[in-house]
Amino acid sequence: FAQLARLQRELGPEAFPLVPQRFCNRPRGLLTGPTFPMMVTLSPSPAGVGQVRPHPLL
Repeated sequence: FAQLARLQRELGPEAFPLVPQRFCNRPRGLLTGPTFPMMVTLSPSPAGVGQVRPHPLL
């Protein structure tokens, strides 16, 4: 993620948008809701396989 953030600083957020990431190693970290849009990885597979992008309920 640090390398992606460095690329965003070099190219600018308009040219290289980056969705904030959050890692929770304990269930307590999941108690606060993340911001939308977000990306959820369901498996450690490469190339974006197993990822979903949920949208907030209106």
